[in-house]
Amino acid sequence: DALRGEGLDGAWVLKLAGPELAARDAARARTVLDEALAASPELPTLWQARAQAEIGRLGAEKAAVVFAAVAAVYDKALASDSPVPLAERGDLWAQYKACADDLCDDGAKLLELARAYAKWRTKADLLARPLGPVPAIKRKRAAAALPDAGARE
Repeated sequence: DALRGEGLDGAWVLKLAGPELAARDAARARTVLDEALAASPELPTLWQARAQAEIGRLGAEKAAVVFAAVAAVYDKALASDSPVPLAERGDLWAQYKACADDLCDDGAKLLELARAYAKWRTKADLLARPLGPVPAIKRKRAAAALPDAGARE
């Protein structure tokens, strides 16, 4: 209930549901992080912590199952309608790509991820440094036709 209050401190939540709690009680850590994300979905550190809570299941479950859970977290955090500011998604993308490199053996998913990253990178770069106006093309005037020297009257 305290998570729903104003002024949620992401660092406090990370201490509350950090690696120590995740190791002891993974279900409780996921619950705390889900509540924190419901209250402050714009904090990328909370999304990273939530993905790490899923990665903590690696010893107990197969890599494909864990990656699917981690991918669901990152896909939600990086969606076009995500409240995480576009400029602050870089670390999320880096972690997602690293996780995919380690856990994903589906080439199509890796290609889809690379394309989505490139699309985000382009948007983020344009947001950081917008393009100026496109200059008008200056065309040379056509040269006046010269009289034909071979034609005589």
